[in-house]
Amino acid sequence: MRIWLPQKLNTQREAVASAKVLLGPEVYQLVASNSIKKGDVLTVAELAGIMGAKHTSLLIPLCHNISLTCAPPLGLCKWFWE
Repeated sequence: MRIWLPQKLNTQREAVASAKVLLGPEVYQLVASNSIKKGDVLTVAELAGIMGAKHTSLLIPLCHNISLTCAPPLGLCKWFWE
């Protein structure tokens, strides 16, 4: 069953997502300097996040399609487990 809503206005929404990945000092340095042999880890992670956001309606049951207007850049924070 579909409900028809004529001339429904766009609603401005904002969502923020984050993740924590724990790396040792050696691997962190390789990622930060883009020296991983298989490629650019941070760019792949950023693209995966954008693709996930664009496909929320396929990943989350009963979620409507959401049009994206902005995807801010990925940040890298240096934290060491001590």
